[in-house]
Amino acid sequence: MNNATNQAQLVVTFAFSRAVNNLALTLFDIDGSAAAGQDWWDKVIVTGVTNLAGTATYATTKPGATPPTGTGTVANPLLGSGAVTDTTNAGNAQLAFAQPVTTVTVTYVANKAVAADNQYIGTSNLSWNGCT
Repeated sequence: MNNATNQAQLVVTFAFSRAVNNLALTLFDIDGSAAAGQDWWDKVIVTGVTNLAGTATYATTKPGATPPTGTGTVANPLLGSGAVTDTTNAGNAQLAFAQPVTTVTVTYVANKAVAADNQYIGTSNLSWNGCT
């Protein structure tokens, strides 16, 4: 916990022994609220490394009714744009990598004006088709 900004952070890295092709994953329940007394939001940054040690690019699709803003990059992170329930796709972001990747890192930051607590996102539908 960073007490100065009330940002709890979690970093998860998916590392593959060989580069995987067409990696796709879904991040769900990226949300936030500016309602009186709440003032919280989820922030997500996703980075990938190609099999040539370069930066992997990905496309971001947001199918839900209350999609997060941003694309998930360091410069333009995914940010919750409204409160959503975790039983819908409203705050989901689907990512599809264009190049073979060896590593993908998901950085989650729980931002809250007072203290970051009871915030979360999920990761699912991790898939790829073959290795390089």
